[in-house]
Amino acid sequence: MSTPLAERLVFARESSGFANTKRAAEAAGITPSALYQLESGKTKSLAGDTAEKLARIYPKFRIEWLISGRGHPTYDEAGALAATDLGSSPSSHDLGISAERLSASIKLIRLACEQLDVPFDPEDDGDLIVLAYQYLQGLAESSVTPENLVDFTKRLRQKARGTIDASESSEPGEAGSGTGRKSRSIYSAKF
Repeated sequence: MSTPLAERLVFARESSGFANTKRAAEAAGITPSALYQLESGKTKSLAGDTAEKLARIYPKFRIEWLISGRGHPTYDEAGALAATDLGSSPSSHDLGISAERLSASIKLIRLACEQLDVPFDPEDDGDLIVLAYQYLQGLAESSVTPENLVDFTKRLRQKARGTIDASESSEPGEAGSGTGRKSRSIYSAKF
């Protein structure tokens, strides 16, 4: 049996260092009364934008658990589930992965790599997909917009230039024209 929504949200708020509802609501960008309604049990469901906003300020807690109470509540420091059930194969939701955000991440990387004239192969470039996923998750977005495409491409270009300047100064201009593994590896670090 799962914990009631109100109890889950109070637990997540307090565990995330928010002593009161008002501060948590302000950090999340929602009204204090909306969070109070959820935490008091007057509002019975959590969904959509509000769920994404709360998940952003309660980063150790899985959004699926916040919404439904299903699965393990938290991630460990490495971002993996704190505990797993070895008897079943996990779904994307059990892993805390949004299928919609994953799809948008692949699209974001593909478009950014096209802009940078860098090859992209989703089967070989998992690190780039993770980078895009983390970027979209940080924005609490699950779609590619012109704004996040421009920003992500700019960050990716800066990351590539910084890596090339630091480690491959004898091969100028490789960021935009690389082919193969060498050009992909310059994007593997988080930003």
